[in-house]
Amino acid sequence: MSHLRTRIAAVVAAGLLAATGIAASGEAVAHESCTTAGASDEGICYLPATVDLNSGGWKNTGLAVELQPGTYHLDLDVHGRLWGRAPINSWILARLVNTTNGTVVPNSERLIDHLQSSNPEDGAIGRRDTTPIQERVEVVTPTRIELQAMRLYQNGPTTVAEITTAPNSRTSLRWERVGN
Repeated sequence: MSHLRTRIAAVVAAGLLAATGIAASGEAVAHESCTTAGASDEGICYLPATVDLNSGGWKNTGLAVELQPGTYHLDLDVHGRLWGRAPINSWILARLVNTTNGTVVPNSERLIDHLQSSNPEDGAIGRRDTTPIQERVEVVTPTRIELQAMRLYQNGPTTVAEITTAPNSRTSLRWERVGN
């Protein structure tokens, strides 16, 4: 139930920001990205700024949480955006990484977005998509978990490949302590 209250509070907060016009510029509203979960058994944080993925390799996004020893349910909404020119075959992947010990959180990798067209007549094409990542993690020492993402392509590089955050589509990370 507390998880549902957290989601409802996030929706209400986003609506209030939109109603007040604070986010009318189209830029991401500044939020604290890295939060220590020891101060609270649950919470939510937001991607501080859009992350450009057009250069290769996994990139740290800055969306992270510092967990104190215990068992947590992590729930992310990851918003990706791909644009390119046909013919194209490109995708965005994301995963959670324990940056304290340098390991990937098992089974956390997800396909965020995929853009494919073999017809050059399609011209410029694009996609936006939001994908969830839900994982349960157990940590025995203070541990930082961060969202990483990368863009891959097999044919035709992208003009835009991003993990985005904006007033109408936030990339977010929620946590809830579910055990000691």
